[in-house]
Amino acid sequence: RSLSRGTIERLAGIPCDIEIASEFRYRESPIEAGTVGIVISQSGETADTIAAMSRLRKSATTSIPVRSASKAGWLSCQV
Repeated sequence: RSLSRGTIERLAGIPCDIEIASEFRYRESPIEAGTVGIVISQSGETADTIAAMSRLRKSATTSIPVRSASKAGWLSCQV
């Protein structure tokens, strides 16, 4: 996780936090305005990934789904 975090911070020039979807979906902490959520999944179909995307959408943040399989239903959502 720290390698990904460092890479994103270096390329984007902004602070970055990385969380596992199964932990993020149950957190009740507020999501700050201006947050961009990048959800990375192999299939995009696990309950945790879908719940994480749903939480991001409900908070009106920008969310960017990334997956490696070809039939993840949530990938069709607008970013």
